[in-house]
Amino acid sequence: MKLSRKLKRILPRVQKPARYVGGEWGSIVKDKENVDLRFGMCFPDTYEVGMSHLGSRILYGLLNHQDGIWCERVFAPWIDMEAELRNAGIPLYGLESGDSIAELDILGFTLQYELSFTNVLNMLDLGGIPVRACDRKTLKNFVVCGGPCAYNPEPLAPFVDAFQIGDGEEIMIEFTDLYRQAKRENWSKDEFLRKACHIEGLYVPSLYDVTYHEDGTVEAVTPKDGAPAFIQKRIVRDLDNMYYPESFVVPSTEIVFDRAMVELFRGCPRGCRFCQAGHTYRPLRKKSADVLLKQAKAVLDNSGYEEISLSSLSTSDYSELPKLANDLLDICEERRVSLSLPSLRADSFSMELMERVQKVRKSGLTFAAEAGSQRLRDVINKNITEEDLMPVINIDCLISPDDISMESIRELSILEPYGMGNREPIFAIREMTVEEITPISSDRHLKMSLVKGNRRFTAMLFGTGSGGCPVVQGDIVDAAFSLEINHFRNQQTIQLMLKDIRLSDCELERDHYFLSVYSHFINGESLTDSQVNQLYPNRPDLVAVWRHIISQAEDKKLTAPYNTLSRRISYESRQLINIGKLFVCLDVFSESRLLNYHFKNNLLYIRILPFQGKADITKSVVLATLRHRKRQSTAEQQSG
Repeated sequence: MKLSRKLKRILPRVQKPARYVGGEWGSIVKDKENVDLRFGMCFPDTYEVGMSHLGSRILYGLLNHQDGIWCERVFAPWIDMEAELRNAGIPLYGLESGDSIAELDILGFTLQYELSFTNVLNMLDLGGIPVRACDRKTLKNFVVCGGPCAYNPEPLAPFVDAFQIGDGEEIMIEFTDLYRQAKRENWSKDEFLRKACHIEGLYVPSLYDVTYHEDGTVEAVTPKDGAPAFIQKRIVRDLDNMYYPESFVVPSTEIVFDRAMVELFRGCPRGCRFCQAGHTYRPLRKKSADVLLKQAKAVLDNSGYEEISLSSLSTSDYSELPKLANDLLDICEERRVSLSLPSLRADSFSMELMERVQKVRKSGLTFAAEAGSQRLRDVINKNITEEDLMPVINIDCLISPDDISMESIRELSILEPYGMGNREPIFAIREMTVEEITPISSDRHLKMSLVKGNRRFTAMLFGTGSGGCPVVQGDIVDAAFSLEINHFRNQQTIQLMLKDIRLSDCELERDHYFLSVYSHFINGESLTDSQVNQLYPNRPDLVAVWRHIISQAEDKKLTAPYNTLSRRISYESRQLINIGKLFVCLDVFSESRLLNYHFKNNLLYIRILPFQGKADITKSVVLATLRHRKRQSTAEQQSG
């Protein structure tokens, strides 16, 4: 793209100038003298949003795949860039050529949400193009709109020449072929519209007369010039053989969803009443696993992305997901590429699949409850129960350690076999001390020693390694378990088969106390000598926290529950790192520009920053403030 001198001058004055310069890896530049159709793929929102849209990526590749067509990207500028463009007299332009959008033949807008409608008009105005369709007399600057909001086209009907209703791949090729014929044969705009209206899925507003009742409601819609009475949405039946790009434009700045994507299916097998997309993209059409695997390989080979996402409205409902995910993970693990599985449902979730996905790169999973009560979920046809959202363990009896004996376990065995109609009894003991934790089976399972009073029990926790265990040695915990007699080398011992283990209320109260002390410190409130000592980290404390963070971080990032993190560091280092002291350590590192962090929903999100040389934390203002608070507290006590 050739930037004008005016544009070069204004770019340093706007936020994120990389939005406006083009030239990204994978962008397509053609010789405009050798094409007969120039198409503007216009997204009426910022670069970050538009570049994340899969549909635009597909159509961009599809059109540029055609000989004689050059498709360019056009995005709505942010308010600072718009002001600079207007002040400098620079029209809105295509990123690939730098030419004004007024030089393009067709301007295709995708309508993803109603609030972008005004951006469509603003973008036309920025390009110096008449906003109303009736004021654009020739084929030049033909405005066509598609996307889910094109299903309700009337708000934009006075401004748009045609709407594409439904899937865009097939209709776009037919539409552009007809337009190129119209250019070659010098058709008028009206002549082109009269022929284009017969393309299935194309709606031409100017070919319909609307009459109204006295109260303003619609009386009748009458087609004219041979236009169809009803518009049938266009549906691509065979997704396996439909075009899909082998490469994406790789953005030069951060976007909302910066990753490779493959489309599992269109439509949705569910019938949630609130979901516009589920109704818009019907019927359900799936791609085969073999095709998806081939497309994923191509996109990764040509993009360099470190994450690939399986895109759909309900990923867990894809029938071949286990096979596809396993095949993809073979590729992803080799390349250190993470596999993202969005749009999961709580009622069709595979723990086995998730465990393997998490081995490559750690990622988050989100399950939406969609409503706060079961009644409302039933009304909107969500078909998710409270049990799906919040799995619970039904504890049959709270017992004491003295209740557990070989004889009592043998008596329970009379109830076997356990199954659907005869559930295994689950017991619980509160406030047990974790004496020891031992990883077994390559850290897939854990063996624990739990103590209460004078009783010591061996407990087994399956399906989680030490990294997924919520407790550490020394913690006081509540444990839910079934009972078993372990037979090993002609010896019989009692074994607790853990169903769940969590911190006891006394530990949680301790956490709350240290958090409150830290809060007092942050708010500038006075602290006692004891409280200052509880917060003040010595050098081994700081070293322990830093070493743990850098050893556990992946891609310079670490996410962990705050209370678990402090306990893990304490256990590993044998240093007393309470939660308040942990936050002080993080503040010191943040102050030294070694990392930044934020705290949300009981999770710490830590990001290690690039740093050269050594950081002198002895000059920390946080540590100095703590020392001052200690002296202040001492002075107040002496004066009192």
